Amino acid sequence: MPVNDSLLRRYRKSLIAVLIFIAYAAGLFVHNLDVRQRLQQNLLDSVQLELTWQADGLAYYFTERNNDLADLAASESIANYFGGVDLGMTAQYGLGIHVMAVEEKFAHVIEQKLRGPHHTYTGIVLVDEHGGPIGKSGNAERLEHYAALLPELGDRHGITLLDSGQLLRFTHPVTVKGQLRGYLIAYVPTLILEGHTGVLRPEAIVLTATGKPVTQQAPPEFSLPEVSPFQVGLLIALYERAVSFYASLVNINAYHQPGVEAGKKAAATFLATLNAVRGRLTASPKTATDIAREIDADAEDVYHCLTHLSANGEAQCNLGSSPGEDTFGL
Repeated sequence: MPVNDSLLRRYRKSLIAVLIFIAYAAGLFVHNLDVRQRLQQNLLDSVQLELTWQADGLAYYFTERNNDLADLAASESIANYFGGVDLGMTAQYGLGIHVMAVEEKFAHVIEQKLRGPHHTYTGIVLVDEHGGPIGKSGNAERLEHYAALLPELGDRHGITLLDSGQLLRFTHPVTVKGQLRGYLIAYVPTLILEGHTGVLRPEAIVLTATGKPVTQQAPPEFSLPEVSPFQVGLLIALYERAVSFYASLVNINAYHQPGVEAGKKAAATFLATLNAVRGRLTASPKTATDIAREIDADAEDVYHCLTHLSANGEAQCNLGSSPGEDTFGL
């Protein structure tokens, strides 16, 4: 009997030691797993912030290019050229001076717009509504058959990666007195953009319109073999699964969208109030408080509706000494 008690005590100590070891190992495993998850999350957050910063920078860069062309399209030199055309001037009698002024304007933009040591634009061209070149500056010696571009230019600005992969083509319509008179075409080297992509990760700048990469560093995974419903569907499915996978890593249900439903309800409420406010506008000016009493709504909400209608030309606003004293009428 004493021997059995001794064995029992020995086994009990061994069992306790094993249980302590198991508890320690489990705690260490949980700790390491938590550390790993936090490191993974920190890495994902860092990558997300970096890509967001890069995307914002590129969006600003593209906006700058579109603004440059918009400013050129509205410039006095281009307006004077088309004014001369309307007056019947020819290249020999007066129109040539306007062409020189346009080309000098282009040259000034090319010279002034720099990104580091590189010129932002390699060339800028002005063509008429039939695709005939009017004036150019920089290395724009008949890079393309401009007349063939007209069907895809339309009446809005655009951006296209040329087949060479070395240039981006920015386009902007030129309107004078509400009439389309031609297009501005500017060429930007993709080399300038390659600083936005890294060589340590398979990232690239991709055009949403075509799915084609803009930079030379882009791996083949980012390009579509063709723009077809099937290939675009594959690309959308890839992005959907990438979002779903990332959401699972941060414990978010990617398919639950309470904000979307809340936004719809808020928009419906606003539109209902807006229609009610619109129906109470008369030739006699009223304050937001007056209309709020009539429709039993919050005065501040009514004021926002009134400023919205005023901004869109549906109401006339007479400013008072304070928002509460502003009056609105038809």
